[in-house]
Amino acid sequence: MNKANSSFTTALIVLLFLLSSVSGNAQAARWPERKANEWYAQQPWLVGGNYVPASAINQLEMWQEASFDPAEIDKEFGWAEAMGMNTMRVFLHDLLWEQDSAGFRRRIDAFLAIAARHHIRPVLVLFDSCWDPAPHLGTQHAPTPGVHNSGWVQSPGAKALADPKEYPRLKAYVEGMVGAFGKDDRILAWDVWNEPGSDGTDNYPKTELNNHDKITRVTALLPQVFGKQLEAGFIQERLAEISTRLDQLEGKIGSPWAAGSAFTMADAALTPTIFIMTNILPMFGAKSPLERRPKLTAWWAQVQERPSTKKTLGEQQAAMAALMKK
Repeated sequence: MNKANSSFTTALIVLLFLLSSVSGNAQAARWPERKANEWYAQQPWLVGGNYVPASAINQLEMWQEASFDPAEIDKEFGWAEAMGMNTMRVFLHDLLWEQDSAGFRRRIDAFLAIAARHHIRPVLVLFDSCWDPAPHLGTQHAPTPGVHNSGWVQSPGAKALADPKEYPRLKAYVEGMVGAFGKDDRILAWDVWNEPGSDGTDNYPKTELNNHDKITRVTALLPQVFGKQLEAGFIQERLAEISTRLDQLEGKIGSPWAAGSAFTMADAALTPTIFIMTNILPMFGAKSPLERRPKLTAWWAQVQERPSTKKTLGEQQAAMAALMKK
């Protein structure tokens, strides 16, 4: 993924997070900061990495019955424990649940038992938007020498992501996983979706969804993984919250720069945020963040003429235009 596309995709996902932030509509209340900090304070210093055994090219080969290799995992986790590692991020896959849910659960349980023996508490990843968009069960191809992640696959694949009829199957997978292991103390945490909406069209032009379509579908599906839907009313509530924050910014922003007479890190931090809001919020039916905010409008007009930001914003605008054409 090139840097400009990555930056724009990240901005979209950040905006999605803002729009779907937990409120009274959420089925499960978001932890307050105090509770999250208390939980983290009880954890050891966490050291680990992404994990797939040397015997597997991807998450399918790691978990399928014919290629599941507990001896290799035990050996490698022994090495990790000896180096002081105490966690690993491990990827699951929706097709494994469809293929053999009972067997998949047994293999995960065996994996967690191995991890526990080595004092490693993994983070389990449910979905992943990176690399090959056409996953298939069965024998996986051999690694391509010198090619990073030459066999890694997305979950769900492009066809499943593009077909709403597949969503009940994906829901059953999530509910089955969390139902079986959601309260398992051997698991440190859950990673719901790795790099949601990651653009793979450069590497897989024939099988990957165009990035605008992919982001749109992930935007609709991702909140459902958390148990809530981005209904029209819910989106309007989130947009109203963003509008309130912009009104607060209008009242506090300095002149001519954000913090007063000099350009500071406050301006550098605010510039990409306002760029994203001016370009993306209208896609959700919102008005421009500059409308009826004269101080913010004056600041934005000035910051766009500063040579350093003008160059950066030009690159971002070009990246956005290129993505919208896909």
